[in-house]
Parts: sequence; C-alpha cells; structure tokens
Amino acid sequence: MYNEDGYAVVENALPQKDYESIKHNLVHLGWHFTAATASENIQETDTVHCSSFARTLYESEPGKDLAPLGWELYPFVRCIEKYFDVDQIIRIRAGLLLPKETEVVHGAHVDIFGPHHTALFYFCTEEGAGQTYLYGPPYDPYTSTEQLNPTNLQVIDKIEAKENRALFFNGNVFHSSSTPKTIYKRIAVNINFMGTPHGYT
Repeated sequence: MYNEDGYAVVENALPQKDYESIKHNLVHLGWHFTAATASENIQETDTVHCSSFARTLYESEPGKDLAPLGWELYPFVRCIEKYFDVDQIIRIRAGLLLPKETEVVHGAHVDIFGPHHTALFYFCTEEGAGQTYLYGPPYDPYTSTEQLNPTNLQVIDKIEAKENRALFFNGNVFHSSSTPKTIYKRIAVNINFMGTPHGYT
C-alpha cells in the first residue's frame, strides 16, 4: 500500500456517519494540556507557541495482552483492516492544536522505536488546518540507535490535514505536525499498530 517513501493517503477514510459521530465526540472530549517541541526557532519553554492538547483513548504495550477496545473506536480499526492484517493496536491518541499567526512546525520524531505502522485520521473542515511533515531517510529499527538522530533529515512531503483524510505510514518514518492558521483548532487521531499490509510478501 505504501509508496517508495513509506506512506499512503486515503480520502473519505471513514463512513460519513461514523466520521460525524466521532468528530462530535472529539470536539466535546476532555483534553489534557501537553507541550510539543517546535523544530525551528522556538524555545521548548515557549508554551505560547508550543501548546497543544492530547488525550490517550487506548493503550496497550507491544506484544502484551490486549486491553479492551471501546466500541466507539472500531470505525478506525475497520478502516485500517481494509489495508492491513492487524496483529495489535498499540495506542490510539487524539491531539488538538490551536492556531498561530505563522506556522509552527513541531519536532521530527517517531512515535515508537521499533517495527510498527501509524495511521493519522484528520478531523478538519476548512483549509489551512496545518500539515503533517514527513521526513527521510527512515531509520532502521533493527540497527543501532545512532541512526535515530533527526537533525539530518530532509522533508519529503507535506500532507494537508483535510476532512476525513487518513495518512498511513511506516513507523520508521520521521514525522511532525504543524499548527493551523485559519481554523480555531485542529484535531487528529494518531493510531500506532502492528501488522502487515495486504499483499505484502
């Protein structure tokens, strides 16, 4: 399913009824403050520029017994299962970013150091909702941690946060979010999982 850079974009990822229901729940979710690290000219202590909110909706350690998955999260899983044989959902995390006058790009990172995949589901209805930056080259999760330094990465693509769009990428692809400029908040759901893309041999 992935292109040569290790990612794929899916439009209209969720059935519209599921999308609207989940979006309603996310808008009214109890959010927790967190600090996101910006990658360019922003101090980590500058929470005016680096503020964001997050809420972990599900979490289970890789290779451990599965925790029960809430019924409201199954539309995400059904979408992922269209493209992957899923072995385990590791984490489902919702994130909310507030707008800034100029774009703030957060630090490049991988969610988990080890083999996995990531799916990002966007809940935005207007243009200017920020982008997901994808960087190369990917790190090799089977070799030493010396390859994990993100300072020498190059941007390979920018994926716009767009209504009911999903971005799938290999977990070894460094990525980062950016702040919206024209909407009052950007909401996305990040899902880390283990599995194999359909047709992979």
